[in-house]
Amino acid sequence: MRRDDLSLFCETISQGLGKVAARFVRDMVSGIHSSRSVRLMDIARILDENIPLHATHKRLSRNLANTETGRRVAENLMQVACARVNDNTRLLLQFFDLEKRYAEKMEFLSPLGDDGEGPPKRGYRLCEVIASDAGSTAFHPIALRPWSARAPNSGAGEVPALIREVRRATGGKGLIVNRSPVPDPALLLELAQDPDCRFVLNQHDDVELIYRRHQYTGSELAERCSTPYATTMYKLWDDTDYAVFCHFGYLPVRLPDYPDRPLFLVVVRFDLQHGTYQTPRFLLLTSEPMRRNRLVLSQLVEAFLSLEQIERTNSALKSQYRLSTVQVQKFDRLKTLLALFECACHWAALDSTALRTGPDFAFTPHPDRELQPYF
Repeated sequence: MRRDDLSLFCETISQGLGKVAARFVRDMVSGIHSSRSVRLMDIARILDENIPLHATHKRLSRNLANTETGRRVAENLMQVACARVNDNTRLLLQFFDLEKRYAEKMEFLSPLGDDGEGPPKRGYRLCEVIASDAGSTAFHPIALRPWSARAPNSGAGEVPALIREVRRATGGKGLIVNRSPVPDPALLLELAQDPDCRFVLNQHDDVELIYRRHQYTGSELAERCSTPYATTMYKLWDDTDYAVFCHFGYLPVRLPDYPDRPLFLVVVRFDLQHGTYQTPRFLLLTSEPMRRNRLVLSQLVEAFLSLEQIERTNSALKSQYRLSTVQVQKFDRLKTLLALFECACHWAALDSTALRTGPDFAFTPHPDRELQPYF
């Protein structure tokens, strides 16, 4: 991408800001993009201004304290990204941790669990919304939101608030998808209460659902559900394309908390012998109307499963910036920095050459590869 194009993008996401703040946004986004770093000293070094390095660092740090800049940039990016969302766009929710195990001065660090190695894990939880059209491997980030249980006016409620903001920006378009292996029951209830909200959520075996006026767990319904429809997936390992057979079916269900909302439980099974997935089965709870039609079900299943590749590509993109090296003490500054970081990721995602992670997953065989059955 040309520098002129990046400058135009920075002007767009700086709408409503003054000249000083707009220059700061341009310097930060271009600096993060060029240095592949979120450390202010690395950004100051790549800017290479005709002043002492510490003076540039001080200027960036001072401007980072302006919370209005971060808020306005996040809003502008959301408007730009959501303008490309249509009814066939998948809005993927990704959750991950910003771990700062050894940080001492960062504000509102909260526990992230203990892995038994060194001090307990501390840091912040992050939720990101990524847009990708069905049938495409291209994507563009929309928003990134941190939260901490120890920060005022922060917590798990940030996720529903972020979803509501995205839905307003898209005009209700798009299909919300969560592939997390640890689904949040509160998220399901938040989405289910809106009759116009479309979603596909991965569920645990213990999810409680109503089927034919009786309440069952997800695992009990999976045993009852026949899976007469099938498709073949292709996973690429070590230059060998393995054909993986998956079959699926559905049951009409309802939630005990919202019995008037018709939903569908889509059960996806795999013929596996070793770890393509951690589980040989997915339970997908969706608001999309299902019927006894292979095309209808396979479109939903493929839309869900193919997001694995986008998740991996997005993680590879994020890892280039070494987000865990971020060094800001105040939580408000962190939120502003993450808003600018998301803008840099959005710009990088538009450059397909930066996202070449290699072929891995497809519903058609990978060309010029040896093909073998999974078994």
